Amino acid sequence: MIRHEVSDDDLCRLIIEESPTWLERAAASTDAHASAKCYSCDAPSWSEIKTVFMTVQRNKCAYCERPLEDPKYGKIEWDIEHFRPKNTMRPWPAGKIAVERRLDYDFETGAELPKGYYMLAHSPHNYVATCKPCNTPLKHDWFPIEGRRVQDSRDIRAYDAERALLPFPLGQHGVRPEEVVSFEGLAAIPRVQAGYLHRMGRVTVDFFDLNGRETLLRQRAEVIKTLWLAFIVIEHVPQGRDRTIAEKVLAGAAENEAPHTNCARAFVTLCRKDPDHARALATAAIEYLVAGSGS
Repeated sequence: MIRHEVSDDDLCRLIIEESPTWLERAAASTDAHASAKCYSCDAPSWSEIKTVFMTVQRNKCAYCERPLEDPKYGKIEWDIEHFRPKNTMRPWPAGKIAVERRLDYDFETGAELPKGYYMLAHSPHNYVATCKPCNTPLKHDWFPIEGRRVQDSRDIRAYDAERALLPFPLGQHGVRPEEVVSFEGLAAIPRVQAGYLHRMGRVTVDFFDLNGRETLLRQRAEVIKTLWLAFIVIEHVPQGRDRTIAEKVLAGAAENEAPHTNCARAFVTLCRKDPDHARALATAAIEYLVAGSGS
């Protein structure tokens, strides 16, 4: 997970370009939610502005960084996801999930919120575009926090008081995902070792099952394999076309547009800092790919 930078003004401008009356209709719906003190109407549909978020996120899932199809063909495989659930919200981890994934926290992850975050149902600052696995079976109607729930504010910044245990991956507000999640080879890990940011990193990795999804692991293994081969070229080829290509591979992997950017950045940093450890992790990644191919 990484932060996809976009200012509030730019996000609103992009929404207006895509659907000129959407923000006005959304404001009217938020008024209706406020009067009813619950989520009271679906219109306007957030699917009207789905491509805005797909584009801002460089056609990658906001949570797992899996690349998806672009707006021309890909709308059907994307979901617009409410970061804070718009309706009934249950505590996490639920019993079955806690047992299956062996989740046992020594800190609070938040009480239920029967009416959900209805005031944010039509706030574009509460939206991200995601793959279907991240949205439906994983994110569902959960939102872990370690503070007290906030429910009745239109201002997204008011919700900072909740001390969310998931970072928001879009915009310019709140804790950046890169501050809480890093990678050790294929494995997603908390970036810091103690405190609130550690708890956020730990929950984020567990919540999206970043280390338990075969597709993600194989894609990250391919990234690491490619980067390691490029690093070997740079280490052994002093100049020339091959070295130039390898340097472009390393630089490109760190760009927001690249798949699994957070993993790639962590591995490139390790290659330069501790090549021997990087070699061990690259070897493990390649062996993982070979084992999975049946070779």
